Amino acid sequence: MGKSAERWFSFDSIWVQLGLALLLATTFTLTLGPRLLAAHEPAPPPPVLDRMVTTERPRGLFDLEDLIYMVRPAELGIGSWEPGQFADYRLLERGDEKQPGEERYLRDVRAEVLREADPADAYTAQFGMAFRPMHWLRIAGLHAFRGRLEETYRLANPRDLRITEATPAVSYQDGYIPFVSTEGPQEITSGYELREGQQVELQVGDGSLPCRTFEVFLLDAGSESGDELVGKLWFSADVAPLGIVRLQTQREAVELIACGKGGEAAFAADMAPLIEGASTFTGFCHACHGETFHERIYPPH
Repeated sequence: MGKSAERWFSFDSIWVQLGLALLLATTFTLTLGPRLLAAHEPAPPPPVLDRMVTTERPRGLFDLEDLIYMVRPAELGIGSWEPGQFADYRLLERGDEKQPGEERYLRDVRAEVLREADPADAYTAQFGMAFRPMHWLRIAGLHAFRGRLEETYRLANPRDLRITEATPAVSYQDGYIPFVSTEGPQEITSGYELREGQQVELQVGDGSLPCRTFEVFLLDAGSESGDELVGKLWFSADVAPLGIVRLQTQREAVELIACGKGGEAAFAADMAPLIEGASTFTGFCHACHGETFHERIYPPH
């Protein structure tokens, strides 16, 4: 090999050094590069989850709202409602499988009677009144969606709080389309029973309140024991509108703070057209999530 060829293939040759550099750069790009880039990419945001979003839940994990609608205040001593009656509660989380029963404060909840239903209201005009008189009831703060509190409006009577086509539940959150439910959970319609226990004194604020106690059973639940215990209720006829002093499920509880009677409250401004029949624009999108709740935007845009 001549001297010129030796210089060409020598490690000192600029051409050999450029070739080695190109080979190393290509190896880095194909192997280590993607790993290093992935390590510096921001982590994807966690999914937004809310227990009211899904229509399914494991047996035994009853929603507090389900149990509220199982109570019939008139049968337990609250025969009628008056506009302005209210009860304030603490919503508590009751632990999980690792720490069952350990309670943690979440937020305040209010149940209040807004006004007596008008025969000209959209639902009473269409379906009539199951009982007389009917009232509009609001439960605020029991649910939250994407970190914002939600209100539930109920056309109801203390004789029966169950959701039907004539006595709907309307979920509302500022900035979202009102969402109308005309059917309660399947578990409620399949049969349940309140079994009374002993009367107890329950601490409320600085005093105590005598309460009737009940265990709520789902009948013939398919378990080995037959009926399934799904909740417990402490009830007083002195606590309008619902009579609930404390109500608990396996995972949640509401506990009375105070009750009384104020002035007649008003519907949220965006709810009034729906109640009065001036608007029937309600709905939700489940195109992306099957039967799960996706968006409720108001006004539409």
